[in-house]
Amino acid sequence: MQHSVVTEPAVMPIEKDSYTVYIFLSEECPICRYYVHDINRLSEEYSSEQINFVGVFPNFSSKTDKIEAFTKDFKLNIPTQTDYFKSLAKQLDAKLTPEVFVVNQNEEVLYRGRIDNAYVSLGNRRRVVTNHDLDDFLRNLQSGNVNHTQTESIGCYIHYSDFN
Repeated sequence: MQHSVVTEPAVMPIEKDSYTVYIFLSEECPICRYYVHDINRLSEEYSSEQINFVGVFPNFSSKTDKIEAFTKDFKLNIPTQTDYFKSLAKQLDAKLTPEVFVVNQNEEVLYRGRIDNAYVSLGNRRRVVTNHDLDDFLRNLQSGNVNHTQTESIGCYIHYSDFN
């Protein structure tokens, strides 16, 4: 399913008992490209009236045509939006792509971090993924077991120098 790119400012969830999974992405980041399959799988498994996924492209270099090409070429199946002025990135203190934030209707960050532990460092990927952090968190969230969780993300830096 192809989504169009929303070029409006990012917004937090407003529905009662709702959660938004913000995944900061860059079409230029090889780690983001690697994770598209996992992002789609997680979205298909957990998207509901209460859990929404949004791919956020914070870098000014991520023009709409590049984002659309990325979503088409890599078959990213979640809604996407830009955050050129870094309003959401600053609010969440996002630093990297990919970096995930699960936020509730009160704008409280319940999860911050990586999708899993596939990457040890930039360019250094594990042969076997041993921790599926986001998947585990979302499964617990669905069952009503909400614990604030933070893991270390590995990825490409968000370009905060785009606008100061």
